Amino acid sequence: MSHKTIIHWAILTNNNSDKDSLITELLEHQKTTFFSNYLGLKGALFSKSELERFIDEEERHGVKVITYNTTQALLSMSSGEQKKALLQQVLRSPLNLMLILTLSPSFKNFS
Repeated sequence: MSHKTIIHWAILTNNNSDKDSLITELLEHQKTTFFSNYLGLKGALFSKSELERFIDEEERHGVKVITYNTTQALLSMSSGEQKKALLQQVLRSPLNLMLILTLSPSFKNFS
């Protein structure tokens, strides 16, 4: 039986960090010092900002991307239901890399 090696990275940042630039660099295959081995991989983002983007898409254009199989709007779902719907969307995508951005309560005061 063959096992695929999976590498996990945790990047701890403070609230003043430019997380958007890092996400852009990783998802748009720009050269980054620490992640150059992952350039060219197909990636997806799991974050609050990504949920907000899908909610905005639903509200502005009536396009249901991650909740296409239900009549319930993404905005009306609980935060847990929203996260589950986004995770299902990400896992349906053909990807090699998943970026998960979240602020754990234990890291709120991390500096």
